[in-house]
Amino acid sequence: MGFLNKLFKKLKRLVEKRIDTDDREKISERTQTGNAPYQLLLPSRDDGNSFSFLALGDSGYGGSRTSPDWSKFRKEKLTKSEQDELKKAKKSDSKFLIADEMQVEQSTRAIDFIFHLGDVIYMSGGANGYKDRFIGPYQHWLKDGTNHDYNNMVFATPFLPIYGNHDYYDFDDALPLLGEVVGELLDSIGQGSNNGRVFEQAFVETKAGAVENGQLEYGRGGRTRIPNRYYWFVNKNCAFFALDSNTLEGTPELSANKRRAIRARRKEAEAQARKLKREVKRLQRRLESTSENQQESEVLQSELSDRYDDLVEAMKTARNLEKVEDAEKEDLDDEQIEWLLQVLDKDEVKGKWKIVCMHHSLFTSDKSHTDDAELSGLRQNLLKIFEEKKVDLVLSGHSHCFEWTERRTPAGAHSPCYFVSGGGGKALRPSVFAVSMPRLGMPEAAEKQRKFLQVAESKAYAETHHFLRIDVTDETIRIHPVGSQKGQRVVPFKVSTYERLSPSDYQPDEDNKELFHRFKSCEQTLDCIVVHRDGRHLLEPNVQAAKQ
Repeated sequence: MGFLNKLFKKLKRLVEKRIDTDDREKISERTQTGNAPYQLLLPSRDDGNSFSFLALGDSGYGGSRTSPDWSKFRKEKLTKSEQDELKKAKKSDSKFLIADEMQVEQSTRAIDFIFHLGDVIYMSGGANGYKDRFIGPYQHWLKDGTNHDYNNMVFATPFLPIYGNHDYYDFDDALPLLGEVVGELLDSIGQGSNNGRVFEQAFVETKAGAVENGQLEYGRGGRTRIPNRYYWFVNKNCAFFALDSNTLEGTPELSANKRRAIRARRKEAEAQARKLKREVKRLQRRLESTSENQQESEVLQSELSDRYDDLVEAMKTARNLEKVEDAEKEDLDDEQIEWLLQVLDKDEVKGKWKIVCMHHSLFTSDKSHTDDAELSGLRQNLLKIFEEKKVDLVLSGHSHCFEWTERRTPAGAHSPCYFVSGGGGKALRPSVFAVSMPRLGMPEAAEKQRKFLQVAESKAYAETHHFLRIDVTDETIRIHPVGSQKGQRVVPFKVSTYERLSPSDYQPDEDNKELFHRFKSCEQTLDCIVVHRDGRHLLEPNVQAAKQ
């Protein structure tokens, strides 16, 4: 145990020094200066303005496919061995199952491109993760007969990614420690992104002179690249703006009250890290005692990997909050903001749908990210731009769920439709409204609910691995979630909505006498959400239910 304590102390120092998605000096090195305005020229089909594309995020997790007989799991009661086998298979196969459903989607309709919303490779964007976590599940999108090394991929259908926070992580210094001690965790953590350079080698055009007059023709059938870490393109009647949200959360100088709130959240994150550290140690002891039981060991290794990822996240969160708390003024990626304002006003964009794609979600009730300091910073820097420039749709990942949210705005004000699609393969997370809180002894949960409700409303939420199929016409944008559970396609999609109960059902907190709302979950199915030209965002009735 003494060695494990030393391990965690070294990892804590590693997190503080190296896991820092807010290091703008290093990230700015990934900007292809001199190539503005970073426009991608996509090949386009000459068949009218209507088209379809796919979108997903947070996919790069797990090892190789295990391919169990999924049919035996489709029953009400499972044996203990079946439960263990299912747990292992779901963790390993989730991204493969989603990739399979994406392939089915392509076989039934023309798909112009696939958009990846970030976190391509967990845990740290390392080159060693691409074989099993990207090339393996998405090989049907790659051109046959080509070299499938991560830095030489050729796509048959355009594959357009953006940086997620994990695509910037680094763990290189931890490898000598991790190799002997945590075994399978090495595969989960990876060798590090070299501050985003691995992602750049995989997806971004860095060859001098390749981006001519600020434009890059997408190399379908050749070495496939995008022009920069943030970029834009037009496809028929729609303009897309792909952002690197890792550098856009800078905030002005904080008030004393906000500093106190950040300090409190930092202490919560530190307490969570201590709790997770104890959990990792407990799982490690169980793993050592069950080394002869191969199946149980694999389940424990997978669970240990999840808890370890959570530990690193908690440590990173505490470190980032400490930085914000101590900062006089966070630096902002002004160059990217100026670029966004410029391209949103381009002549080629006028009269077209405007879709923004970014990794971090501006609004989410995911319990792990509801009140993140970085999200409030993003809202402060981007909301006004999205609303004044009349952006129609914002797609994001980061939160491991499906969620449709709407911002609370004055009557008549324009607001985009916001979607989170972070269910591409990583472990899923519940909504802060899904647990029986707020209640006595859980004021912090109630506070998260209240803060979220001050800025947005969660219209639909699902803990389901999934991707989005988005159909664009001149009149509407239709967003269809397509999921997979236990190896079975999930359409129509089951979502939860959270109904606030009447005031008579509120429960007071004995400490501060404050009344907190309680919620009950309502489950329903949906076929799609429709965005209209006049700014309406409507849930389309379930077509199957209507026919029955």
